[in-house]
Amino acid sequence: MARTYYTLLQRVDDHWSPQFGAYDREDVESERDDYRDHGVKAKDLKIVTTQGHSWKAIEAVLNKLNGRAR
Repeated sequence: MARTYYTLLQRVDDHWSPQFGAYDREDVESERDDYRDHGVKAKDLKIVTTQGHSWKAIEAVLNKLNGRAR
């Protein structure tokens, strides 16, 4: 069974894209906090989870958030 993988997403111009990922949520939260410290609004950051770190799994989340069904 794959481990939970955490990915930090940032929204720019209504488009979500991955910025950082790790198996340790605290690492991703720390990265999110760094983005916040550099002026990125909380509403433009999101931490999502997938089972494992495969691009296919992360892309599925991105497609859903960005309104593209595949």
